[in-house]
Amino acid sequence: MAEYYVDNSANLMNAISIISKCDVIAVDTEFHREKSYFARLGLVQIGAGEDVFLIDPLKVDISLLKDIFESEIEVVFHAAQQDLEIFNRYLGTVPRVFFDTQIAANFIGYSTPGLSVLLEAFLDIHLDKSDRLSDWLARPLDKNQLRYAGQDVAHLVLLRDRLVEAVDAAGRLEWLTSELSDYISSDFSGIADPKRVFSKLREAKALKGKNRKAAFALVKWREEKAVAVDKPSRFVLPDIAIGSLAQSMPRKASDVRSVRGMDARYLTDGIEFEILKVISDSESLNLSELDDMLAVEAPTITNESISFIMTWLSSYAKRLKIDPATLAIRPDVVDLFAQVPKGRLVVGWRKEAIGSYLTRVRDGDIALALSPNGEVEMVENSRKKVGL
Repeated sequence: MAEYYVDNSANLMNAISIISKCDVIAVDTEFHREKSYFARLGLVQIGAGEDVFLIDPLKVDISLLKDIFESEIEVVFHAAQQDLEIFNRYLGTVPRVFFDTQIAANFIGYSTPGLSVLLEAFLDIHLDKSDRLSDWLARPLDKNQLRYAGQDVAHLVLLRDRLVEAVDAAGRLEWLTSELSDYISSDFSGIADPKRVFSKLREAKALKGKNRKAAFALVKWREEKAVAVDKPSRFVLPDIAIGSLAQSMPRKASDVRSVRGMDARYLTDGIEFEILKVISDSESLNLSELDDMLAVEAPTITNESISFIMTWLSSYAKRLKIDPATLAIRPDVVDLFAQVPKGRLVVGWRKEAIGSYLTRVRDGDIALALSPNGEVEMVENSRKKVGL
């Protein structure tokens, strides 16, 4: 394959002209995110036919790629989550026609495999990963960096073809198509939902009343400030400080400074006074929706029963040769066995694959039992209890 480093507008327009003639292209990015909220893009790689274009976003306007993403050209990625967040931010869109080789591999038994694993398995191609930890924001990029970056898209379209053949042979192409459609319809803003962040806070469920309001207000303020200054949330305020602040409800700047977790790294630019205002204003919040989110629904199934079902699911996935986590994870089972069944197992391909069977378990029509070989299997439920 021929590689072209694109670092001026004329070369970019020429690349776009060639790319636009393709039915399918491969795309990857190199970026850094260790010290920023949003990824800092260092390079865009596009494989188009026999050409690989290495587009330098520090030197050209990559928003000009938007028309390609909104066209009927299929765009192939591997493990696309962060790439899609980047393009959503830089282009304001994600591909209209989308494929992810990692997602496809899940449907034939691989569990979140790396690109190198799939290229070796399907194409007998071995990637050189020696430049994986390069500084992609430094200039100039050297030949080894460009070679490393180009190899990630050089064979991706062919890998896509092999995976489609394998998934089709397994009779799961319709499932894969549905999963890809659902996935590309997700939120790729890259901005965390404060309610979900708060729900994962260790102290969230224990805090009540004004303390819960203060904690949520601090989480919301932290996420908004992290976005505004483009720094990871943990650089703005750690979780332990939020919990401590919400419990102690400080009224003076000196009280904020003495709270656990509030060391010198966070005490800059008068942040103590911002925090005091956030806590004071939090008293007027209406958190009924948040309380509903944190409320624990009365379970209709025990943890032991869920674990037994997950054991069956793992065994069943192994027989199907499909990634168990792609079929379902523990919260999916909890949702199905809720007072009113909900979630991913009551719709789409997952309902067909396992949801309908687990619904029959829920209704008592079939049961889970140990087989002679020690595996968990589904059997008709005789409804006869053993007198123990």
